[in-house]
Amino acid sequence: MVDHEFFEYFVVNGLNPEFKLVSRNTVRSNIIKLHEEMKVKIYEMLKGLDCKINDWNLDKKLFSMAVDNAADNDSNVRHLKIWLSDRIPYAGEFFHVLHSAHILNIIVQDEMDFMKPPLINIRGTVRYLSKSPFGKQKFDQVVSQLKLQGKAQVPMDVPHMWNTMFDMIDADLVYEETFDRLAFIDKNYAFKPSEEEWILARSVHGYLKPFKDATMYFSGTKFPTVNVCFPDICDIKLQLIEWENSSEEFIRVIEGPMRLKFSKFWDECGSCLAIYLILDPRFKMDIIEYYYDKLSGSEL
Repeated sequence: MVDHEFFEYFVVNGLNPEFKLVSRNTVRSNIIKLHEEMKVKIYEMLKGLDCKINDWNLDKKLFSMAVDNAADNDSNVRHLKIWLSDRIPYAGEFFHVLHSAHILNIIVQDEMDFMKPPLINIRGTVRYLSKSPFGKQKFDQVVSQLKLQGKAQVPMDVPHMWNTMFDMIDADLVYEETFDRLAFIDKNYAFKPSEEEWILARSVHGYLKPFKDATMYFSGTKFPTVNVCFPDICDIKLQLIEWENSSEEFIRVIEGPMRLKFSKFWDECGSCLAIYLILDPRFKMDIIEYYYDKLSGSEL
């Protein structure tokens, strides 16, 4: 890019005539040099980390560590756990806590392909409205007739991102009658969802909502999150149990893999999350006892 004649013309004539352009090889060598300098600084910083941990007694104040579900993180936490084995509570049983929001995303994301077929016409409707000015005009006309102005816009979902699929369904359910009327006044509109598709869409929406609510809580940046998320995690566990007997076949299909992944997360982190909740003076043992009573086969 930096060697392109038009880029050179743009910089010299459009930005700063006194700026001296350098070749891509110079840019590359400068980046490598900066990388090596920063690597040395990081090495020096890490050398002093052990001293700082001991000086601040951090090794005696660590109870748990939350990380994303990645192999490198597992390895790093395992080595740290060995190093702190004689200083962390309960021999490190609760030390490694998987990043809850990340795990919930993985649980849903892996089963997205099974949720897409019932949404083909809903997704087609959104795409049609975004590409057809005439269709959008007729849609707005129906919205005005039904007095739905001010409702959420109809967003297009992003492939392989389940939360955007939820947002799309959440907005589209408001306009169910609008899409029905649009099919009568716009002959080019060929994506009217059937009644069965709307039923399935409502099911998908209902099943995804607890995951959406929980990830929104976990993603909070202005308040402590883990202590208020335990009820959401328990509700998801209860819902996965209910899915086993769902009347929708595709829900029964995805239930098994999702429950298997969630069980791994629950077995590793459930007790630790409960401890965080107990330490919250607003809850103590009340919510713990309530949910453990509802979760058959679980023990305090």
